[in-house]
Amino acid sequence: MKKIWTYEYFKYLLRVLRHYFRSNKTYRVEKFKKDFGFMPNLLYPNTFNEKILYRMVFPRRVEFITQLADKLKAREYIKRIKPDILPVIYGVFDCVDDIDISKFPEKFVLKCNHDTGSSVICTDKKTFDFEQAKLKLSIHLKMNMYYKTREWQYRKIKPFILCEEYIHRDSIEHLGLTSEIFRFHCFDSKVLYIEVEYIDDKGNQYTNVYDKKWNYQKVRLNDRPNTLTKILKPEKFDEAIFIAELLSQNLDYCRIDLYITSTKIYFSEFTFSPSNGREKFSPVGWDDKFGKNWHLNR
Repeated sequence: MKKIWTYEYFKYLLRVLRHYFRSNKTYRVEKFKKDFGFMPNLLYPNTFNEKILYRMVFPRRVEFITQLADKLKAREYIKRIKPDILPVIYGVFDCVDDIDISKFPEKFVLKCNHDTGSSVICTDKKTFDFEQAKLKLSIHLKMNMYYKTREWQYRKIKPFILCEEYIHRDSIEHLGLTSEIFRFHCFDSKVLYIEVEYIDDKGNQYTNVYDKKWNYQKVRLNDRPNTLTKILKPEKFDEAIFIAELLSQNLDYCRIDLYITSTKIYFSEFTFSPSNGREKFSPVGWDDKFGKNWHLNR
């Protein structure tokens, strides 16, 4: 495992080096053309992915969006609006050696505030491999996500490790599915589409898309299959719509990620460039459909 993380850090250093030889615009435009097979229209962007590209090439409201992208500072923003949706924080650390898991509950989550993919989940301290967790987190602390993805909102975030409460996801009765997370796509502070991730008893992952009235939409995202059965609207779904629209005030577009359980709604994160502008829609016309709803603030 140590060799894997050493290799990951080596790849990261190469990306840092590459940054000095290829501008953000050149890098992102070339990536876009490779992914979608055509040159993006940066003068008059139309599709959802073109508009994400525009946002990433021409930064606006940098300080505010950086604050919201920071999983620690975003909590300060939410405390002023809807503090009851924040998961409990057990500790904040700038070094893995300062983490003492004996002070945490049996179940908890460790993750960095400045990136994605750093989360480590503990559901049983007796079997939890803390040394491997520390290795992973120590590498993530050293890496600035901007150099990995060229998403400018992560560039100036000071890295920390958060220890957060573990949120139990409810299983959907009789279906063998668990709803992992609800992603609310907000356009001009209005929820239009909700992307819901499910996992079944065998670990298979699914994604469904709904409108704000819980009407199922015939679209697949990033090659993830849809569930084969109809799923009832969660009891707290309408409340979650209200919360997502409240949190997205004064933003032309953002995605609000929430956990919805049978008893409570929890905040996960703000997302400003889903899939880093490489969101794969099937049918592809949904790229235009999402894009038409996004009125860019230039």
